[in-house]
Amino acid sequence: MRSCKSYLSLIIAGLFILSITACSNNKDLYPLSKKTIEATTGNINLNIVRSNNAFGFDLYKNLINTEEDSVNTFISPASIFLALSMTYNGADHSTRDAMAQVLHIKDIDLETLNQENKNLKNILLHADEQITLHIANSIWMEKGFNFKEDFIKRNKDFYQAEVQSLPFSDPKTTKIINDWVNRNTKGKISKIIDDNMSPLTVMFLINAIYFDGKWTNEFKIAQTYEADFTDHKGLKSKCDMMVDSRDFQYLKGDTFQAVTLPYGNRRANMYVFLPNEELTLSDFYEGLSIENWNQWMESFGKQKGLVGLPKVKLEYEKSLNDILKELGMKLAFDSRQADFGLMYDKDSSGDNIYIDNVLHKTFLEIDEKGTKAAAITSVEMTTTSAAIEEGEKFTMIMDRPFFFVIRDDITGTILFMGSINEV
Repeated sequence: MRSCKSYLSLIIAGLFILSITACSNNKDLYPLSKKTIEATTGNINLNIVRSNNAFGFDLYKNLINTEEDSVNTFISPASIFLALSMTYNGADHSTRDAMAQVLHIKDIDLETLNQENKNLKNILLHADEQITLHIANSIWMEKGFNFKEDFIKRNKDFYQAEVQSLPFSDPKTTKIINDWVNRNTKGKISKIIDDNMSPLTVMFLINAIYFDGKWTNEFKIAQTYEADFTDHKGLKSKCDMMVDSRDFQYLKGDTFQAVTLPYGNRRANMYVFLPNEELTLSDFYEGLSIENWNQWMESFGKQKGLVGLPKVKLEYEKSLNDILKELGMKLAFDSRQADFGLMYDKDSSGDNIYIDNVLHKTFLEIDEKGTKAAAITSVEMTTTSAAIEEGEKFTMIMDRPFFFVIRDDITGTILFMGSINEV
């Protein structure tokens, strides 16, 4: 064991790879029925989904306050929530209470949290026949460091984590862990650990998720045209605008338009929100909350319209330390006061484990055939809808900044959320 003060480096990587190909047949545009949802979800406690989504909105709204208006933002709330849930299994006392408050799980005991995360994972894995979803977890421990068996067992039992103990001073260890990341993301992300690993690192905890689906309705390549995209400053840039004219699930709010773009058999959907022309994304975000979100999800209706969506390719990287501290997790980052006593034997160790860094990295590409996306989360431990008249058609061209979400509609779980501010 190391003689100096140690911090736990938990690399928690949630990778969502979306590879969508064209699907020529049209699907019924009406939302999934309550009967279908109940039959699929079974006895799952949807409080875990509400916690996941509420945390996601809290995180996102704080995140955008740290970014310039011109920056494209893209995160995976589900990945971060799952990563921190695994970490939460090692937290104790005030550190546990602080994390529970931020994750919206203070009324959920640890056993229930773990069981419901496991249930949710199993439901997400049983997607429709046009969607493939792969979820993998792993724990990499510094050889010789004394971690508690209960902590490891819970992550094995509930998160199906692959566990290995390796000498972190050996350069081969970095390659072994990065190979796992590369393998479980189908080569989309090749590494999460740099060669200059801190000598105080004692653990890496990694979550990977792979998603492969199909658009229910493809954008026809022949209809894509060059268009102007106007950013928040009024500056124009050229983009390739994909268009489609048909029936959509559509919502007209007081301050925005929203449309649903489904994948496969409509189990997973992209929800795109476009603020009214005189408003900005910042104006839209003022009304973005878990309560409004839930209301909006019940308010979409079938409507004919013309939709335009720009082709997008972006990479995003952000340390979430300051945001998580602002939300209330400051104690977990405190080298002296953090308490992860359920993770290791504090009495015999003499060292203290704390979160040193939480890094989130994502990739997104949208084109006529579909969407490709990847996300890595790295935790280092040192309105009311307006009525639509029958027959009325809408036009919704995303030629200015917009917000979007990719959601599993069976459970309501938000997989991704982001904003496109420039192209």
